[in-house]
Amino acid sequence: MVFSDPQILHMVLILPSLFGLLLLWGGVHKLYESEPGGLTNTIFGILVLVVVVILVFVLRNL
Repeated sequence: MVFSDPQILHMVLILPSLFGLLLLWGGVHKLYESEPGGLTNTIFGILVLVVVVILVFVLRNL
C-alpha cells in the first residue's frame, strides 16, 4: 500500500479532520448556547484532531 496515493490521503487524513472540526464546532456552539453535551463534543473533536495529527507524523515516517 502506497501512502502517497491521494485516495489514502483523503480517507485517512481529510475526512477524519473534517469530522473532528465538525464535532469541535458543534461543541463550541452548544457551549455558547448553554446546551448540554457541548463539553463532550468539544473534547471528542479535539481528541479526533490530535489523533489525525499523530497519524500524519506516523505515516510520514513510513
